[in-house]
Amino acid sequence: MKNLRHKTGWSDMEREIFLLGHTLNSLRECVIITDLNNTITSVNPAMIALYGYTMEEVVGKNIMMLRADGKT
Repeated sequence: MKNLRHKTGWSDMEREIFLLGHTLNSLRECVIITDLNNTITSVNPAMIALYGYTMEEVVGKNIMMLRADGKT
């Protein structure tokens, strides 16, 4: 992907990242992103609604915390 600036001042990569973020936040399906150690790095609003946690409560925690949760 070329790193060209659009009239908005955004590069192609910046625009792509923005669109991906917007898409994830718009999904009605639960999305949980983890690193290689199963540490939660990001969640979307559907996950927050489903599990009842805030983003601050889950980011940085191991995904296994959701499995043992009595909230679901």
